[in-house]
Amino acid sequence: MTTIAQLNRTIISTVNGSPGSDLVVRFPGSADRNALSQLGRQVDQPVPTGSVMLAEQAGRVIAAVSLDGGAALAEPTPEAESAVAVLRFRIHQLRHGAFGAGVTGHRRTMAAA
Repeated sequence: MTTIAQLNRTIISTVNGSPGSDLVVRFPGSADRNALSQLGRQVDQPVPTGSVMLAEQAGRVIAAVSLDGGAALAEPTPEAESAVAVLRFRIHQLRHGAFGAGVTGHRRTMAAA
């Protein structure tokens, strides 16, 4: 049986496999609020509101996608563009019951984080 912790922290290796290139896909914690705000300022985009899932690489948040409408925030890099695709795929998996749990039972909003 897959635990919520395993669903929240799915590690996907990137294609090149170089050290520090693992992409971590997870729901945000309270410590991520500043990182998401900083990313939004860096790329001059609004931070998605409500429930989100984020991607980090080398300990740095590079992308976030809203669970509710699919709005994305990402660095302007090929890696972040790929991360958005991975996030959308993961949200789709969770929404449709992959691993026995739907995303609606595990939502976290930035306001609650």
